[in-house]
Amino acid sequence: MKGVGPRSATANGMDGERGGSLQRPVTSEIVKKALQDLRSQSALGESRLRLLPSVSRSGPASVDVRAMLIDIVSELMASSKPRDAEAGRVIFDYYVKRVGSHELIMERLYLSRPTFYRRLNKGFAIVAEQLNELTVITARLGFKKVAELEECASFGAHSFEATK
Repeated sequence: MKGVGPRSATANGMDGERGGSLQRPVTSEIVKKALQDLRSQSALGESRLRLLPSVSRSGPASVDVRAMLIDIVSELMASSKPRDAEAGRVIFDYYVKRVGSHELIMERLYLSRPTFYRRLNKGFAIVAEQLNELTVITARLGFKKVAELEECASFGAHSFEATK
């Protein structure tokens, strides 16, 4: 019988449209597609990432998804692990800044072709992992609580800087 069983409602990994949630983990392929659509508000708004619990339900999903991806890639670029930072730089230069072709970025970062693609794939995997962790945290605490924690963390950082 069609529509019966535990997987029927989430066969495509989503619980309905915008109000649903992502049921399957975010994959590198989903991240890659979203990064490719970073400049297209309509395409990004249709991304599976719009169903993440940390994406606002009140405003345009594309704005939240874009900001979330750029934040994660920026954090990756600042990683203390050189290979992770390089992976973040590759993604940032190619998908966010759009500085040029893969070949140009390879040249700018002094990477061989195999190393470039290893870093690119590593970056996709790390961003997917970060999004999955964010999903788990948001599901456990609730979106409002996560936003409050981020606000408290930024307040604490500012007050710490003021006392130096």
